[in-house]
Amino acid sequence: MPPAQRSVSRSLVSPRGRGVATAAVRAVVELIFRCSTAERVIGITDARNLPSMRLMERVGMRMTETSQAVFRGEACVEHTYTVTRAAT
Repeated sequence: MPPAQRSVSRSLVSPRGRGVATAAVRAVVELIFRCSTAERVIGITDARNLPSMRLMERVGMRMTETSQAVFRGEACVEHTYTVTRAAT
């Protein structure tokens, strides 16, 4: 990873439909922009993970890339979502 790039993973176990994950991801994105010079935050998810895709869209991220990947030895498609500092 380039020096100016850091990774934050999201793995939340919570009752669905209560907005807990949305609030948590929104807070992390706001914290990253407030406490760093990062110009964008990216999220990457498997194309089959519709809940994660909807979550990233709810917090203002937009799909910017689709690529082939291998996860745990299995070929898959990944979507990259991005939100920029100016968009928040």
